Amino acid sequence: MSGQTSRELANPSGPEPTSTSPPPHEAARALDLLRRGGATEGELRLLRSHGDVLTALGRTHEAAQAWHRFLSLASSPDRVRETNAFDDNTDGTVTIDRVKAKLAQLITEHGTRPG
Repeated sequence: MSGQTSRELANPSGPEPTSTSPPPHEAARALDLLRRGGATEGELRLLRSHGDVLTALGRTHEAAQAWHRFLSLASSPDRVRETNAFDDNTDGTVTIDRVKAKLAQLITEHGTRPG
């Protein structure tokens, strides 16, 4: 066996989204509604998990687009910190740096650029 779990072998397209993340197509629809409605904080919050899910599914181009959109909306560390979970006191600068690192990793490993 190649070291893959039975779940990985049964789903060669990649891991399934976590139970706390909406499926990618539903998240994309929600993001579109949030964008049209001007709900920037909601969009920032959803983009964080959506980018992770897309990356886990191997949909690197879409993940890069999500991270790029997040960074374009992240106008200040305070704004980003406001989108954290209630028990998460991570500084917005740290979150922005993490997203930049995720985008850079996609570009480096997959040649994936948003656009």
